[in-house]
Amino acid sequence: MSPERVVESAPARVRAGVTWLPTTSWDISHPSLYTVDGRVNVDAATIQVNFADGSNIRLPVVEGLFLGSLDRKVEVTQVTAYDKDGNQVAQMTRP
Repeated sequence: MSPERVVESAPARVRAGVTWLPTTSWDISHPSLYTVDGRVNVDAATIQVNFADGSNIRLPVVEGLFLGSLDRKVEVTQVTAYDKDGNQVAQMTRP
């Protein structure tokens, strides 16, 4: 099965794949971190968040949801979902 490719846009938030939601509604603001969350609408175990500087992090997916804290200075370029066997199952590229 080939991975689903989703480019983020307003309609992409409801399509299958990866939905990325930088959270700005938390009650307490952190000076150097921001919290991100999202939904993976495919059977995924982890997501990999890629940054403009070439670095990345992996976050677990639990019940189709992920949550993480990122440095405020990073620019997210792509989010890729992987199943439990490490196969790519969805991808979202930020414009």
